[in-house]
Amino acid sequence: MVEAVVRAGPGLTRATRAGVTAGFLASVLVAATSWSSAAVPAVRAEPLRPGWELTAPAGGSPLAALLCLAGAALLAGAWWWLRDAGLGVRQWQRTIALWALPLVVAAPLWSRDLYSYAAQGLLWEQGLSPYDHTVGELDSDWVASTSYAWLETMAPYGPVFLLVARLCAAVSGGNLLVALLLLRLAAVAGLAVIAWAVPEVARRLGHDDDVAALALWLAVANPLVLIHVVGGGHNDALQVAGVLAALVLALRGSLGWSCAVLSLAVMVKSPAALALPFLVLAWAAATAAAERPATFARVARGLVVGGGIVATAVLALSLGTGLGLAWVVPRGVATGYMWTSLTTAVGLAVGEVGALLGHADTWTVPAVAVAQRVGLAVFVVVVGALFLGAYRRVVAPAHEHATRAAVRALALAFVALVALSPAIRMWYLLWFLPLVPFAVRTRRMVTVVAVMTTLLIFLNVPDGYAVALWFPRAGIPVAIGLLGALGAAATAEVRRIRAG
Repeated sequence: MVEAVVRAGPGLTRATRAGVTAGFLASVLVAATSWSSAAVPAVRAEPLRPGWELTAPAGGSPLAALLCLAGAALLAGAWWWLRDAGLGVRQWQRTIALWALPLVVAAPLWSRDLYSYAAQGLLWEQGLSPYDHTVGELDSDWVASTSYAWLETMAPYGPVFLLVARLCAAVSGGNLLVALLLLRLAAVAGLAVIAWAVPEVARRLGHDDDVAALALWLAVANPLVLIHVVGGGHNDALQVAGVLAALVLALRGSLGWSCAVLSLAVMVKSPAALALPFLVLAWAAATAAAERPATFARVARGLVVGGGIVATAVLALSLGTGLGLAWVVPRGVATGYMWTSLTTAVGLAVGEVGALLGHADTWTVPAVAVAQRVGLAVFVVVVGALFLGAYRRVVAPAHEHATRAAVRALALAFVALVALSPAIRMWYLLWFLPLVPFAVRTRRMVTVVAVMTTLLIFLNVPDGYAVALWFPRAGIPVAIGLLGALGAAATAEVRRIRAG
């Protein structure tokens, strides 16, 4: 099997084959231990902490959880080992498939969201709108496997994903494990589209195969992505697949099809709509290279046409399914305050100061609320600046990097969305990770992002519990420091934009 992955590659060494094999065995270890340590059916009474004990009173095996984390670490090690091994695009795509294969049959990893997807699909299959009813009302034993956070919360997803979830629930014949497998295969299909689109974007931007291979290494072979997309089955894979496919179509000069595909991504998760103005810029820049000037009127017309296509598709499917538009502004899940959200960390830091001054019960809530609102305002300003900066390059006469500037602005806009969000899950990084190689200016920054994603793998344990909740204060200084670093980087980017 490994030989099939690395064949046809000149100069590949025994060490390369060993790295591919090690990654595969690591995935096998994660999958094998998951059924005693990850998010198995029926919620445990308490989180499963990794340890040396064979069994835990609430169920599961602490030792299996420890081995599962060891498998993730081994997978990360193999990934780093192969960074400069000379694998080409096709070989990386085969390697990704090989490493992902064992995870397809694992218990849901690092999250219980797959269970809520299945339950929401079944809820609609039973005739109840997931936007008006909750999983807690479901007439099924699937309720016992759904995370407590989702039992009384309406679905925040768009009608396209709920159609997928409903289809999986209907085809499953009432078997929860079959429904989970089908939903996971949908996520794997999204990952396959991403693995196709990333090198295609690289080529459309004029990068060579080495850059395309590095992009695949960072954005798709990344253990964080494999664990959360294949193992966790998160629908973010479908959202990002739609955005990237739309970007490829825009770079090919097809604005109409690009926006039609983007509308599908928006109807998986609404944050995909952020891509629209940048896709229009990418389209205008790409078509300008074919002797069609990118003028203000052309960009404005593209925004109107693109916005009209997306809005029409959204309205048609939302109303046509009878679900309505409640998903456009998701009601969210009450999960408490966690320092993994950078803006929330600022509010928590203010709350800690208040505690020192005897105001522990009065400072935290308003401080977090203010910090999150400021984060939203900064996000709007940042996205506006990114759009205007890219627009200046797109309409500039014969600007040689106009298309790259549009794609870079798209990537940084999603970075800002995740960084300034009031709630961050590790799989949200997938929103921008496939575009990072086209946004950073040096190979060193690729390394920084890769190190960060490696560390973030271990912010959750296999059954989905966040380590941040065990250490509610420890990460606050780290989060604030990261926010400061991002602020410095944003300031430098503004200066580059002003310099033209």
